[in-house]
Amino acid sequence: HEIRTPMTLILAPLEKLIGRDKDPERQKSYQLMKQNSNRILRLINQMMDVRKIEQGKFLLDYHPVELVDFIQNIYDVFVTNAQSRDITYEFVHNMDRMPVYVDPDNMDKIVMNLLSNAFKFTPDGGKIILQLTGKDTEFEIKVTDSGVGIPDDEKKKVFERFYSAKHQKGLSDSGICLNLTSMLVRLHKGSIMVEDN
Repeated sequence: HEIRTPMTLILAPLEKLIGRDKDPERQKSYQLMKQNSNRILRLINQMMDVRKIEQGKFLLDYHPVELVDFIQNIYDVFVTNAQSRDITYEFVHNMDRMPVYVDPDNMDKIVMNLLSNAFKFTPDGGKIILQLTGKDTEFEIKVTDSGVGIPDDEKKKVFERFYSAKHQKGLSDSGICLNLTSMLVRLHKGSIMVEDN
């Protein structure tokens, strides 16, 4: 909370500057500041969620959700990114509708984190497939990409907190995103795994 509050206090006047100052050069700087401030805020929120889960204070709020449209909406968020990077990007599903009970906010975090991770480590011109399969009330969400992959000896660590594999071009991540994702999947009574590259 001590970090999140100052971050929100930075973003509020920044939004005012974006709305008032029309100088194109400064607008680029403002947008970069906003983008990175939001990244920090997301990371702080994820760390707070992890802490709440560990303390047993994190409760899911289940609602009926039509999963195909729900995931389509998340898929659509990344379309522009895929086009600008010439990434082949597909959403494949074996049903037109699938009513389920999930916590929509946290199911959104799960899928967003998996796709964000795939886009982060997939090179331009690569391929990312988001797949939904299901029957009755059980479903599987799979993200497949042509990214750099994870060495076999590191796969068992990928969902551990602060695990950060070194990838090509020196890319790495904070190690919070996939740790939180695995916790949220387990809270939904699901399982998560990494398969062959």
